[in-house]
Amino acid sequence: MSKSSNKASFDLESFSEDELKALIEQATTIIETRQETQRKEAMEEIQRLATTHGLNINIKQRGSRGRKAGKAADPRAPKYRNPEDSQQTWAGIGPRPKWFKDLLAAGMTKKALEI
Repeated sequence: MSKSSNKASFDLESFSEDELKALIEQATTIIETRQETQRKEAMEEIQRLATTHGLNINIKQRGSRGRKAGKAADPRAPKYRNPEDSQQTWAGIGPRPKWFKDLLAAGMTKKALEI
């Protein structure tokens, strides 16, 4: 059995649509963070094994397109804005910024953060 079987069960039917969306966003954020940690650990293990056997490998990071160093990515129009700090925006591409994750965890929805 998983760890969740020891935790209190939820009556999801009693949740509002916004609460369910916030719960999905929180779960998605946790899953993405765990998957990224697992990928990093796997790449470190692969690098360690290669080094142990005298191999030199170059592992590209997920999403890496081999752009030249110093060349900026194509600018994208921001899709989300932090209501607490209008200078903080996110195009919805790449890792979620901390402010975005924090607001979702606090109950905000992606829709509410759209520009």
